[in-house]
Amino acid sequence: DHICNEDRYYISVKVQQLILIMFVKMVQLWLLLWILILPCFTNQSHSSQCTHKTLPARKLFYHNSQQENVTILVSSQVESRLIGSVFRIFANEVLGYNVSLVIQPTNVTMLGRD
Repeated sequence: DHICNEDRYYISVKVQQLILIMFVKMVQLWLLLWILILPCFTNQSHSSQCTHKTLPARKLFYHNSQQENVTILVSSQVESRLIGSVFRIFANEVLGYNVSLVIQPTNVTMLGRD
C-alpha cells in the first residue's frame, strides 16, 4: 500500500505519456476524417456523392460462375472500420461494385494470433 515518491513520479510520467499518445492518435484520426469528408462539404449539390462525376456502371462479382456479394470483414476498432469504409466508398464510387461491411464481434479471436 505504500508508494514512494519515485513510484508516483514514474506513474505520473507514464500517465502523461499515454495521454499524449492518445491525443496524437485522435488528432491524426480527425485530420484523416477532415481530409476525406471536406470535399463533400464543399460540393454544392445535395447528392450523397462527393463529386459531380457519374457513378460507373454497376458491376457484379462472380466466383466459379456464381454471383457473390462482396463484403469486407472489419474489426470493431475505429481504425479498421475507417479503412474498411474508405475502401467501400472507393469500390462503390470508382470501381462500380456494391460492397458491404461486416463488423466482427469483439469476443471473436483472430486465428494465427497468440
